[in-house]
Amino acid sequence: MTRVPTAVIMSGDYSGEDICAEFGKLPPAFLPVGTRRLYEHQFKELTRFTEEIVLAIPADFELDLADQERLEREDVRILRVPIGLSLGNAVYFIFEVLQLTSEVMILLGDTLMRFQDNPAADTVSVFDTTDFYKWSEIVEAQDGVLSLRKGFGDGNSPRTVASGFYFLSDAQKFRDEVCKGVDFDAAISTYSKSRPVALKRDEWLDFGHINTFYNSRKQMLVARYFNSLECDGPVLTKGGQDQAKLRAEARWFESLHDEMRVFAPAYLGNNGTSDGFSYNLEYLHNPTLAELHVFARLPRFQWSTIGRQCEVFLDRCNAFSLTSTDRAMGNRASDWFQRLIVDKSLDRVEAFGRQADFDIDAEIMLNGRRYPSLMRFAEGLIDGIRPSTPQDMSFWHGDFFFGNILFDLRSSKLKAIDPRGIPDAAEKVAIGDWRYDMAKLCHSVFGCYDLILSDRMSFERRGPSDFALEVHQESSVQAVQDEFRPLRIRGQDLLSEEIIPMTALLFVAMLPLHAEDPRRQFALLANAYRFFDEYSAGYGAPRREKARTG
Repeated sequence: MTRVPTAVIMSGDYSGEDICAEFGKLPPAFLPVGTRRLYEHQFKELTRFTEEIVLAIPADFELDLADQERLEREDVRILRVPIGLSLGNAVYFIFEVLQLTSEVMILLGDTLMRFQDNPAADTVSVFDTTDFYKWSEIVEAQDGVLSLRKGFGDGNSPRTVASGFYFLSDAQKFRDEVCKGVDFDAAISTYSKSRPVALKRDEWLDFGHINTFYNSRKQMLVARYFNSLECDGPVLTKGGQDQAKLRAEARWFESLHDEMRVFAPAYLGNNGTSDGFSYNLEYLHNPTLAELHVFARLPRFQWSTIGRQCEVFLDRCNAFSLTSTDRAMGNRASDWFQRLIVDKSLDRVEAFGRQADFDIDAEIMLNGRRYPSLMRFAEGLIDGIRPSTPQDMSFWHGDFFFGNILFDLRSSKLKAIDPRGIPDAAEKVAIGDWRYDMAKLCHSVFGCYDLILSDRMSFERRGPSDFALEVHQESSVQAVQDEFRPLRIRGQDLLSEEIIPMTALLFVAMLPLHAEDPRRQFALLANAYRFFDEYSAGYGAPRREKARTG
């Protein structure tokens, strides 16, 4: 029987100061990369070769409940390492605790490898680079014997550096070397004299420095959306199959007033041809507020700044309300309300019922309590929303939630992306009910939408219409909510009677859009009830009859 190697992720110390300034005090394997932590991407690669994974973390690092559950599901062993150990001493400590004697894989916590093929034992991953960081250089590699030296290189030519993955056949031998008090690189060099080591070149994504972090993150972003995103240096090109949506988004950027351009990436034109349509934006490396909210551990004062900047953006949007001429156009506001709030929501409920084979007229059970059916709930929410008036109509983004807001913590500036856009080419500016952007923001802050997208929850479907849901709202989540409570637009806060039913309705209307993940889909359904139950006085009666358009 072939013995499975143990993989150890060395994340037993905290990230460097520059990264902690961006994301809070986190070990490298816990850094946010898209909608996941880095360790989740690392597990995906390592489980191709082994089922035994150990994750080293600092002794004083407090795991979130969601991380605890995720690590338990992955059957990963957590090993707490004393603070302040060198890499060599930390490896020795771990090898001693685990009593490792045979094959072992060591992956540095700030490293993600994309292996082209299975790595062989006694392999060190390397990469040719011109980056000017103090990395472990391969000074000499002859007949499997390595000589490594930490340094910056001469800055004039590429150099070969160890990229953070070591597959050793004899853990006991390596432990004997590091116990002599030598540093990690010296132990690798000495080990290679008795166990010749091969160099392996694979794709390396480094998250150990702020610049390499954002470069690696960009590569992963483009790879994930390879059909719709291209990035050539400073320019990001967005394309895709939904040409109408892309054109609508481009019109939003084109129509921005000068005062609003500071709140969006620079628009660099479109590439409309007979073969398709795409548009170009300035590429910005900044994280989304969703990444910061779900995964980072920022100080409260930074979230206070973020909340104020969101308020400034929404306030500026409201500075551009309809002109008297626009108001004279008659039913613009009522048409908007009928189309987006009434018709779309009810159509989506019916579509979800057909798509998921779900009885939209059956009563809902959530956490042991009985609630109205989904259709009755949606109708009651619509009935609880004051119909839009011309005075409510202003410039809007249309999808202003955390996932569509980039934030630069150094300059305290936000950039809004992926707007709903201007579907009608005849329109000159994006106009909608100001409450909708407030509801979108609320569904991130208090509705916990981004937490659910990242599976930071416990959810069970006990029966066709019977659910159990608990969203993991850690103390950091509560702190974010507290910092957004002072936000006011037109005298209304995010939890006003004007906003709560519209926010709950957003969760209902999005259900058919999440068909690719039924578990998440039904969790969002349950969350609509959870949110409304927590923040509203009640469900009210079924809505009054409203005529639906065509």
